Amino acid sequence: MLHRIEKINELLKQQLSLLVFQDFPNEIISINFVYTNKDLSESKIYVNVYSGHQSVYDELKYLSGKFRKELAGKLFIRKIPKLQFIKDEKQGSIDRIEEILEKK
Repeated sequence: MLHRIEKINELLKQQLSLLVFQDFPNEIISINFVYTNKDLSESKIYVNVYSGHQSVYDELKYLSGKFRKELAGKLFIRKIPKLQFIKDEKQGSIDRIEEILEKK
């Protein structure tokens, strides 16, 4: 069961990366991690927008229904989960740690 969810997570990550790139060609957006519930009811997508504009995060949340509909046409899985985009705060911490280590 877990192996199937891992495959679905990776598949969602790949397809969402393509969709996000199409809708935001002038932004650098990375999808760092996807976590899908076992019942496929919801997927949490952790994203990082390198420009840092909050409006991009808001737009991703707004477009989640459109992305879900497009995924339904591309993926052949029983149920397309509800997409919840979450700002990945860990990337900022990683960058800060790397900056501190480079100074030493």
